[in-house]
Amino acid sequence: MKKTILLVLPLLICASAAMAAKKSSLERELERELQAEEQKQAKEQRSKDIKKSVPYKKLLISATGGFGISFPSGDINASGGQEMLAAMGYTAGLSICYRFFDLGGPVIGAEYAGKQISTERSYMGSKWASLITATTVNLTLGWRFILIKMLYIEPGLYYGFRVDRWKEEIEYRSNTYEQNVTKDWTRDDAGVYLGIGVMFDVTSFMSVDIGLRMEASYLYSYVHDDKLRTNLGLLTVGVTFKVL
Repeated sequence: MKKTILLVLPLLICASAAMAAKKSSLERELERELQAEEQKQAKEQRSKDIKKSVPYKKLLISATGGFGISFPSGDINASGGQEMLAAMGYTAGLSICYRFFDLGGPVIGAEYAGKQISTERSYMGSKWASLITATTVNLTLGWRFILIKMLYIEPGLYYGFRVDRWKEEIEYRSNTYEQNVTKDWTRDDAGVYLGIGVMFDVTSFMSVDIGLRMEASYLYSYVHDDKLRTNLGLLTVGVTFKVL
């Protein structure tokens, strides 16, 4: 009996050691699988957090239209009773923004702009009213700051190339007539702009934008007897496509 026990005991010890080793190996394998799963979940969570912290994709392509008022500034050549009046203004264009940083990125664009230059003065005891429609194609360069999920502020510069034939409508002594503005009296336009607005997500790749935009010119667009600059205040509406 003692011999049997002595023979079996080493076998039991070896078997127990083997089982313990196998169990330890299984536990280590299970631990590695659990760690791998935890790392995978942590990576997915970080990806979700990044997407939440960056609400817009990098490349944004926008189509925007604006309508509002045009108000001239400059000098009117008259002896008295003259004034510059607000009139109608509008724009329509495309822009591309690439968001390099969380706070935004550069914006380039092109737009067609129509600005009315309205003036009144006294001429030989009667009112002389002039309404010039100036049209330009503006190239814009700015920076869009994205402050929170939807709010943006966009300052920038623009240069406007005069296009089409500018028209002038004149009202004098109850008579109204229209004429083309002599090209030598017109100039290209340039100035600064500031836009502010909100972007309402419609889908994961598109948003509707509503905002306000101001354009202030520092060049005279009309130079004849008067020297006049064009400025705009607009309500803008557009659509932004999130491409990348």
